[in-house]
Amino acid sequence: VVQLHQPRGVWLCRNSECERRGRQTRNSSTSRTCWKCKTDRRKSGVPPPENPNPKTGLFTVVADTFEEVVKQSDAHVFIDCTADWCGPSVVVKPFIYQLAKITQRLDEIRVAMMDTVENMVDPDLFPEPYIPNMKLFLRDKKDGPIKFDGVRTLEGMIRFIEEHTGVQLAKKLQEKLLDMIYMC
Repeated sequence: VVQLHQPRGVWLCRNSECERRGRQTRNSSTSRTCWKCKTDRRKSGVPPPENPNPKTGLFTVVADTFEEVVKQSDAHVFIDCTADWCGPSVVVKPFIYQLAKITQRLDEIRVAMMDTVENMVDPDLFPEPYIPNMKLFLRDKKDGPIKFDGVRTLEGMIRFIEEHTGVQLAKKLQEKLLDMIYMC
């Protein structure tokens, strides 16, 4: 049955009620709500082929991969909910890329970005009605993210992450720079 319907478009309900039953409910591509739990269909972008991006170290999160990339990760996850049309988001984006590059080879921290135009965010985790909306999901407390309210610079983000995770990013950055100098 699934093989017949899949080409026509079937969406899987990712609501926790349907997942608790052990299987995700399959719904018609034209239906707006799950037939079993009656929740609305969640909007999700297309996941990237490679995650994280091998050049930048940045994880791209879509609604359908949020659970896997953020909540099930063994690392602390710093995520920026953003949109290309938003001026402040455009200003912050280079700092997010720099932070991802710094943490690229660290197992303790992931840096991620989620486009809010293409993806619905969980209102329980992101109740704020504005972007950019940056949060830190600690390794052991994925259901209670910490909101980033600091200075939106690379230094501000590094200080925030160091303060809440105990990972010394500034020290690791200095070590990377020394390694690069010695390699030249």
